[in-house]
Parts: sequence; structure tokens; C-alpha cells
Amino acid sequence: MPKGDVDRLFEDMFGFKDPASPPPPPSPAPPETPAVTPKKAPSAPVTKPEDLARAAQAVRDAVKAHTGRRPSVEGWRPVAAEALGMKRLVQVRWDAVLAKGTEMGLFCVDSESLSYPVIEVLEPKPEPVPVPDEEPEVPKPQSRETPPTEADPEEEYIPPTVSNPPFYRDCGHMSWWSEKDAEGKEHCTGCKKKMPVSWQDLKGEFVRPLPVAIRRSIEREGLPGFPGYCCDDEGFYIGGFTNNCTWKNPDKTKWCSYHRGIGRHR
Repeated sequence: MPKGDVDRLFEDMFGFKDPASPPPPPSPAPPETPAVTPKKAPSAPVTKPEDLARAAQAVRDAVKAHTGRRPSVEGWRPVAAEALGMKRLVQVRWDAVLAKGTEMGLFCVDSESLSYPVIEVLEPKPEPVPVPDEEPEVPKPQSRETPPTEADPEEEYIPPTVSNPPFYRDCGHMSWWSEKDAEGKEHCTGCKKKMPVSWQDLKGEFVRPLPVAIRRSIEREGLPGFPGYCCDDEGFYIGGFTNNCTWKNPDKTKWCSYHRGIGRHR
């Protein structure tokens, strides 16, 4: 009888293997599979100033070529999105396009002419035409009966200006989102339409101190709801993308008052 059959018969009869039988050979190890490194999600593209200028120019051309009833400011957002190669624009990027067009003198946002804000196209100031050097003309003698006529003075071109530069209100919406009631008091249409607000996206010329009511502090920690934004002592946002000023920042002097007070990573 072969050795393998004897071992199986011994195990069936006594319930364990023969201790004198040699151990079975080890099974081969499975082949190692190479570790797959997860791909990082692409970061959101940063809109360059030249892209904002191109989108603002496209909005100006569309407004100038439009005939009929004037649409509101929001009606031109798809034009800017198409110029930037996007399907839709977030509120902060749309505000940046409007601010770039205002800065370049292409248009301004008019919130007073109609009951809703519209875009007013600004015409560029004409360049002066150089006058060739000519010999001065000798005035002809005029008769005493005909009084000399004076030429009308040439009117100087004064381009329309924006009375108030755009800025972020304490509610988080741009200043051009406003309307006046019967008493002449201004109200924010952004709050009325519940437009989104993200203080973390303020960049460039729109950076401003955040209102005290939404800054993170030890006093607000015990209150229900959102604890507030991490800000420095002057009120500027320092929380980054995660609203946590201690993230990868070991320098405690650059933390907000809340994280400096508790002295630990939050």
C-alpha cells in the first residue's frame, strides 16, 4: 500500500496523523500583486486674470449686441461661462468677472435705473487725433457791419464712472446686489434670493476682514450651529480650505484666538 494511503487510513482510524510521517511540503506563496497608487483628484483650476479679462470682454460684446428688453446681471452669466470653457460659474467667480470688467472700464453694474441690476456698457475714451504742423492762417479782415463769429468750443469727452466701487457687504454678497424700497432704503437682493456665500473664496482685491459675528472664538464654541471662521487678530480669514488654522501650521502665534486659547489641535 502506498505511503499516502497508509497515512489517510491511520488518520481515519485514530483521528490524528501519524507522528512518524513527514510533514507535507509547504504550499507555494501566492504571487505578489503590485500596489496600486490611488490617483489624486485634479485640483480646481485657478482662473487667471487674462481669462477673467477675456470673459469680461465677451460679456461686454454680448450686452452691446443685444437688442430688446435688457436682462438682469444674472442673464449674462452663461456668456462668461462659455468664454471660460465651463458649463456654469460659481457665484464668487462670476463676481470676479464683473469686477474685472468694471476695473478695465468695459462696463459697470447699474442698480438704480431699473428695479433690478443691469450691465451698462462703457464706451472707451477716444484717442486725440494728431494735428499736423501747419502755418498759422492770417485772419481775413472783416467788415464792421458783420460782427465776428466765435467758433463753438469743442466739448471734452467725460466717460461715465462708477460712483461706488464694488465691495463685499457684511452679509457676504457684493454691493451691486441691491435694490431700494419705497422709502429709498437699500436692501440686499442676494439675501432676498438666498444666494450662496463663501467667505473662504475671497481673494485679491475683495479680501476684507470678516464680520465679528462669524469669527471663531472660545465664546462661540458652546453655541449651537457653525462655530465660525478661523481669523487672525485683524479679522482676516486664515483657516484655509478646511477652516482649521492649525492644519500643517506648527507656529501657534499664527493661529486664531480660539485655537490659541484651547492650545490643542482641533
